[in-house]
Amino acid sequence: MVSNSFNIDAEKAKRTVQDALEKKSGGEEVLEEYQTTKTLKHSTRRQLVNIVVSHMTEIHGRIPTRKQRETYALGIISLFPSLKDPFSAKGYEHFYDPEKGTGFISWRLKTLSRKNPKRVRLEMSESGGPSRRRRIDDVQQLEGDACREAISFLVHTADETE
Repeated sequence: MVSNSFNIDAEKAKRTVQDALEKKSGGEEVLEEYQTTKTLKHSTRRQLVNIVVSHMTEIHGRIPTRKQRETYALGIISLFPSLKDPFSAKGYEHFYDPEKGTGFISWRLKTLSRKNPKRVRLEMSESGGPSRRRRIDDVQQLEGDACREAISFLVHTADETE
């Protein structure tokens, strides 16, 4: 049962990586080189990682979860079996090792995050930050029990992110 679940996950991950390569420019060259040589040159492997990480960040955002990174790494070795590392436990640790947080995918994500400005800073500067003067609307101030009720409601309401 465990191997069957693994095979289903591997097949799904393989389709995800194949879709990414078919949709992005340069992906067809990666697939063609692998079909003719049954391996990838260093430069083509880098191109593969760049395409996969680009696809991953478009779909999952700037910081994909460990599971998402692991899925793409599994997809790569499922689509390109000769890239599997025979000496590691899962075979894709050189693309992404979830225990150490290392691998080609992690390094590319770190490079992208260094090159791209952080959005949080942009959002803060657009709103003016903590020192910006703001207009206070004191017309609708709650008092007494109504205020305590509103505070209690906010305290006991779960965030949407939880």
